[in-house]
Amino acid sequence: MIHRQAVCDYRFLLNRGYSRRSALRVVTERYRLGEAQRNLLLRSVFSLAECRRRWQVRVEPASAAGEELAVDGYNVLITVESWKLGMPVLRCDDGFVRDFRGVYGKHRFRRWITGSALVSILEVLERIEPRRVRMVFDAMVSRSGELCAYIKRRFGRIPWLEAETARSPDRELRRWEGVVCTGDTAVVDAHGAVLDLAGAVIPEAYPLKLPACKDLYYHGSG
Repeated sequence: MIHRQAVCDYRFLLNRGYSRRSALRVVTERYRLGEAQRNLLLRSVFSLAECRRRWQVRVEPASAAGEELAVDGYNVLITVESWKLGMPVLRCDDGFVRDFRGVYGKHRFRRWITGSALVSILEVLERIEPRRVRMVFDAMVSRSGELCAYIKRRFGRIPWLEAETARSPDRELRRWEGVVCTGDTAVVDAHGAVLDLAGAVIPEAYPLKLPACKDLYYHGSG
């Protein structure tokens, strides 16, 4: 599934200053990559400079106790659902765990899998003991309102939990003054405190790992 040489070449080019678009075009043409492999590269491979910036803003679960958390609802939920369904998820170059199904905007609210994923997410959040958790879902995604109503109905006993829709979740998350829970690179890069909640839910041994590439050539991140 992971095209090792494509990952290494893409990382190599990024570490030498190529734009993501230019580097992706070169690697895609060189190895004739399909959409799935292109999506994998885009969501998982980053330059060392990008990774260093994200390492600086990462918050560990134990450090989020007593904090106010805003959860990027679909971003976290879809990744955890992928794990529940036995589908691949990746521990990316920047340390965040991400899926690469590309289903955002087409999420299917299925109570059996969505409910199970939410239980796992909330179990981790309960262990963290936050002061407040605000789960934000994209209002433009079908059945988002129904999903929020389901969360309130099923998990209403949790006093610190809120669930709502927003027309622009990214804007809401970027303005949040507490800790943001997401793997979305645009939000991560715009915020000063980010918890990889999906990575905290999914067992450490489950995510696929990317090749280090050091046996092929020095790529600047060793």
